[in-house]
Amino acid sequence: MKKIFLLIFILSTCYFLPIEAYAQNKDNPIKCSLDLTNVKDDMLMVEMTAPKFSSDEAIFRMPKMVPGTYSIYDFGRFVKDLKAFDKNNNELSVEREDINSWKITDAKKLKKLTYWVEDTFDSKDTGKFIFEPAGTNISKDNFVINTHGFFGYFDDMKTNEYIIDITKPQGFYGSTPLIADFSDETRDEFRVKDYFTLVDSPMMYNIPDTTIINVAGTDVLISVYSPNKMVNSKFVAGSTKALLEASANYLGGELPVKKYAFLFYFFKGMAGSGAAGALEHNNSSLYSLGEAPPGAIEGQVKHTAAHEFFHIITPLGIHSEEIGNFDYNVPKMSKHLWLYEGVTEYNSMIALVRSGVNSPAEFTKDIERKILVSKFYNDTLPFTEMSKYALGKYEKQYQNVYEKGALIGMCLDIKLRQLSYGSYGLIDLLRDLSKKYGAEKSFVDEELFDEITAMTYPEIREFFATYVEGSKKLPYKEFLSVVGLDFGGGAKEKEFSLGTQAIDFDMKTKRIYIKSDDIDEFGKSLGLKQGDQYTKVNGKELEVSKIQSIINDFFTKAVEGEDVEIEVARKDADGNEKLVLLKGKMKMVTAEGKPEVKLSKNPTEEQLRLRKAWMGS
Repeated sequence: MKKIFLLIFILSTCYFLPIEAYAQNKDNPIKCSLDLTNVKDDMLMVEMTAPKFSSDEAIFRMPKMVPGTYSIYDFGRFVKDLKAFDKNNNELSVEREDINSWKITDAKKLKKLTYWVEDTFDSKDTGKFIFEPAGTNISKDNFVINTHGFFGYFDDMKTNEYIIDITKPQGFYGSTPLIADFSDETRDEFRVKDYFTLVDSPMMYNIPDTTIINVAGTDVLISVYSPNKMVNSKFVAGSTKALLEASANYLGGELPVKKYAFLFYFFKGMAGSGAAGALEHNNSSLYSLGEAPPGAIEGQVKHTAAHEFFHIITPLGIHSEEIGNFDYNVPKMSKHLWLYEGVTEYNSMIALVRSGVNSPAEFTKDIERKILVSKFYNDTLPFTEMSKYALGKYEKQYQNVYEKGALIGMCLDIKLRQLSYGSYGLIDLLRDLSKKYGAEKSFVDEELFDEITAMTYPEIREFFATYVEGSKKLPYKEFLSVVGLDFGGGAKEKEFSLGTQAIDFDMKTKRIYIKSDDIDEFGKSLGLKQGDQYTKVNGKELEVSKIQSIINDFFTKAVEGEDVEIEVARKDADGNEKLVLLKGKMKMVTAEGKPEVKLSKNPTEEQLRLRKAWMGS
């Protein structure tokens, strides 16, 4: 019997600084003040001292999207009561142009702006939930200050210097990758060279729980907020040190940054977005994970931290023009999410097994899980096309970047090892790409595959054309055989189901639902339909926190032919929702078995040699 793991995906996204060559403007700074001691209805006021304008009109904007989240969030919808003033504190005319933009007339007279920012963690806004690592938290015990959620920019002034003044409660400490120009018990001041640097620098304020470790010459700050103190920074530091050392070994013995900050926010109960995960920055990463005893979350902490940390390679050191010149309000997508997210995820896997942190058996289990989960997505959709349109028509396919995207990275690594007789792998390619481009130089999106081919082998172009640009499925058995791994499973087997394998989570309703018309024989016998949202199973209400345990219990106790009841919420032709009770008999259905990846019992010398070059054992 196969369990269906429904919850709530662990999301891992990247966020990095668009760092093409910009001329910094130090002579016309923008000063922003934020007083954490003055909270009103889960809101904080931002006071901005405006720069000098040479025109009579100015446009102030909040980001529509931030890089790496691959989702339109419209941070302007959390801004309330924006006002503009001259030097005599007389109010100037302000017109809201759209959800993220305000036009200010008499801009030459503009002295300051004031506006309130609402907490996204607990927002009453009925629009799209903000994934917490990209959001803001305002509470008496903790402030998560993703700077893009509080501070905006003026058109043509993103290169101006920003001065950020934070008034903090007594005893609070601000964890951030930024170095304060001034700090005392009640106030911190930071100077950052431009808006891009500002939004790349999250902050978390609370009673401090921090630990600093040194890995390969890099100072790493671990900062933790845990409301019930179940988790502390010492535990997180102990859990992550080995993976950071493994990362350094995989990268050649050193890390590409001299300082790094891990900011961990642990929530109690359920996050508003229904998800857990992290957001990556150049020199830091911000995490939102469920609070639990250390033993229960150690694996999640390690996996998420390993992934996020490897973003220091991609896309920090290797990125396209769409990323390097990121437009916060008219974002353009790159074709290469397989590189930014998929390869990053794969690196976090292969580095740990090569360094002995994970065993070969753990590594092969990870491969099995990736293959299994990837089957829930469109396996024939060209990955470059999905990436390009991840903000629109392929939004629901995006999560496959962490599954099939990682498997693309794995197969590319194996192919390179095969062609080079073991001497050249994916990490070597990434080093070469970083040398050619690096943080301050972008590649042309359409030229990357040809550039990689020129650096490596003609066969690599065929690989991309077939499996990344093309619609052909990855032949896992063929690739894994090269390195002495056997691929099996997939045989048909009988199992119980919920009527479909096409199950997703609705973040608004906090329910699981049927996302496609791929309904099995049992589901058809009950009368299930695409879009149905599960509310009860055999009379047990599917509360968010209990979904997984109730369904696991449902499968464990299932008996062929017994009565079963499933209640769903279903919309009629007018969009009105009603509860529908479906009754039938339990029925086992034929389903594809789990994939299996194992070390070959009788590998050839060549397979052993390539396996060692690839995974270190």
